Amino acid sequence: MTPPNDDHDDQVRRAKVFRELHHGETPLRLVNAWDAFSARTFALAGAPAVATSSFAVAMSHGYDDGQHLPWPTVVATIAEIAGAVDVPVTADIEAGQGDDPATVGDSVAAVVAAGAVGINLEDAVPGSPGQLFDEGIQCDRIGAAGRPPTARVSRSS
Repeated sequence: MTPPNDDHDDQVRRAKVFRELHHGETPLRLVNAWDAFSARTFALAGAPAVATSSFAVAMSHGYDDGQHLPWPTVVATIAEIAGAVDVPVTADIEAGQGDDPATVGDSVAAVVAAGAVGINLEDAVPGSPGQLFDEGIQCDRIGAAGRPPTARVSRSS
C-alpha cells in the first residue's frame, strides 16, 4: 500500500475515483472502518471506497463518540487506514474539532495530509444534544472545509 501523502499523484487519483463514484449509475454505498484491519478487509472484499466512523474509531480506542478521542489519534488512525488500502478514504471528522471555520479548515487539512480524499462534517454542536450550528456559521465552516488544503499544509513534514 502507499503510505499517506508519500505519493501526491496517488492521492489525486484516489480523489478523482471518489468523485467519479458519486456520479455512477448506482448509489455509492460506503462501509465504515475503524482501523487499518477493517479498512483492508472491506477493500479486499471489493469496497470501491472506505469511510471512517467517528463512533467506531472512538470506541475502538476506548473513548465515547463526540470529539472525545484526542485529535492526533484521530488523524493517526485515518493515516493508518489510508495507508492500508488502495481505494479512496473519506473521514468522519465529527464537527471539525471546533466551532470556528479556521479550526474546521485546519482539521480538514490534517486529514487530507493523512491521506483522506473526502470528509463528513456534522452540523450538531458537540456537547449540546439536539442543537445545530447556526446556518450562517455552518455555511462558513463548510466553506473553510472546501478551501484547498495545500494552502494550509506543508507536505514536507
